[in-house]
Amino acid sequence: MLDRDTVLAYDHPVIPKEAGMSEAPLGGADARVVRYLRILVTVLTVVMVGGMIVLVTVFVQRFPDGNAPAPGVTAPRELDLPEGAAAAAVTRARDFWVVVTGAGDIYFYGPAGGAPLRHVPAPE
Repeated sequence: MLDRDTVLAYDHPVIPKEAGMSEAPLGGADARVVRYLRILVTVLTVVMVGGMIVLVTVFVQRFPDGNAPAPGVTAPRELDLPEGAAAAAVTRARDFWVVVTGAGDIYFYGPAGGAPLRHVPAPE
């Protein structure tokens, strides 16, 4: 194990011994700068930790369950798709639901679902 005298007596090939730290304590202006920097680093650490706590709290409150629907959105119980059609995307607009099938057909449904109100065939 290295002791203090061994470390101080070590001759570095690049850094001359005079460039090392002195044994003298810091003077008035230097001590104030070091104290100011220490306080600044401590405040920055506290702010960063507090910010991370706030971010985690906001995420937990906003997204409590990834499978839950958005507040105020009620999905219809049933959207009748034609035989063989599979939904690729479902979107809610203000007054209707839109279903896009894997084949590219677009079906519009009322707020209560059921049979489609309008059908737009896929472009060929």
